[in-house]
Amino acid sequence: MLRRATLCLVGKARRHFHKEFSNFRWLCTAANEQNILKSDVLELDIPRTSVHEYFYERIEKFYKYTAVECSETGRKYSYEEVRCKARNLSKYLIKKLKLQKGDVVAILSPNIPEYMITCLGILEAGLVITSMNPIYTADEVYKQLVDSSAKVLITLNDGAISKTAKTAVEMTKKQLPIIVIKDKVSTQNTNLLNYMKISQIIGYLK
Repeated sequence: MLRRATLCLVGKARRHFHKEFSNFRWLCTAANEQNILKSDVLELDIPRTSVHEYFYERIEKFYKYTAVECSETGRKYSYEEVRCKARNLSKYLIKKLKLQKGDVVAILSPNIPEYMITCLGILEAGLVITSMNPIYTADEVYKQLVDSSAKVLITLNDGAISKTAKTAVEMTKKQLPIIVIKDKVSTQNTNLLNYMKISQIIGYLK
């Protein structure tokens, strides 16, 4: 009897929860705009534009100024260089690697000047960014590469991070191109592409 009564209470609780949850779904802002609390102050007209377009439209008069600089190495890029390198990267991803709009590009990198350029280039190409913590293990990087269906990995050709990236790509058992951020790249692995050379190829701007 006790077991039957318990099951009955559980059943009632489940039905009540389902009913309340259904009501809650219809109260969400996505279903009913009346549930959005608005200020008495006039609304701002926020333009519907992409991040890279918004950025590029506002940097023309600052072209010669420094946009980003590495505090450790002193490596820096002007706004003009950032725009040029980002655009070259975007064209390379589309024209040479044949990526399609909506494809995912993974970034495994610390906070360095090229990170900003990489993000702008990926977005300009109409691609999607999946970023990874540079202290991830190879297994964690592998899982994110698989879960995100990444088509390219951009990382550093430097020590532990490079080793982690290569191991993770090997675990996917796919020919996943790796673009490495460093001046010199070993030619032993044909999957390694030189980020610095890619971002400097002016011909891809067309």
